[in-house]
Amino acid sequence: MADNSVNAPTPGSWLQRCFQLHARRSTVKRECLAGVTGFLAAAYLLVVIPGLLAVGGMDKGAATTGTILVFVAGTLLMAFYGNLPFIVGPGIGGSVLVGVTLAGSEGISWQIGLGIACWSGILFFALTLFGLREVVTRSVPQSIKLGLTASIGLFVAVLGFRNAGLVLTNAKSNALMLGDFTAPGALVALAGLFLAIALQARKIPGAILWAILFATLIGIPFGVTQLPGNFIAAPHALTPVWAQVDMLGALNIAFLPFLFVFFASEFFLHHGHHAGGRRRGRLTGRTWQYAAD
Repeated sequence: MADNSVNAPTPGSWLQRCFQLHARRSTVKRECLAGVTGFLAAAYLLVVIPGLLAVGGMDKGAATTGTILVFVAGTLLMAFYGNLPFIVGPGIGGSVLVGVTLAGSEGISWQIGLGIACWSGILFFALTLFGLREVVTRSVPQSIKLGLTASIGLFVAVLGFRNAGLVLTNAKSNALMLGDFTAPGALVALAGLFLAIALQARKIPGAILWAILFATLIGIPFGVTQLPGNFIAAPHALTPVWAQVDMLGALNIAFLPFLFVFFASEFFLHHGHHAGGRRRGRLTGRTWQYAAD
């Protein structure tokens, strides 16, 4: 009887062929571990982003379902079409601009905010399609790129401090003041913040998520964490947000400055994340570039 063991498929052979693991000096075990680590590092976004969008009036349950679906679709496309090890989904910066700045502070509907985000994506795609993305990136000074990225992070930090009661806003001057650091919410927030910093410094996978879980648990006896009626439930329907994007309303000339700010911040955040991820992961050469490049 002929021995077919040589031609028999080996475990993980489909993954080896699909993602060229051997050529890239990786293994199935390493990829699975990296996937779990990446999920733990980004899972907090599934809580933070819907919360930011809800500030502008969007249904939080529907926003949560939509956020998860976008993360799943974007990451799968990046994996199977782009063959690059990046998690793709909504960002905090864009969520702050749509939910907090546009809808929350400027009084613009979240539908128009989504339209501005959509036109920003179309502009991004057009620049990439015509090979202008790298030209724009090289033409902007590094200080402005870093400033845009840092400003979004600082804004998110201030927003978190306000929600925790660590800082307060003066109703007359709109200036920031220190809050009551002895309040239960502030104490829980500080404990979670210090834990996140410590875990990040020790490079613990999922540091932010673990800190969120810790703060959630210790918030129960303090009365900060409100326990839900059910811990397991079906996903929320997308009906409240489905097809609600206002593309035409976003073209109002009064909204052009917001479109520019949204595009510029997301453009350089993307460039920084991609460049930083490639550098830290040693993903150099044509093999790791986007197809458009």
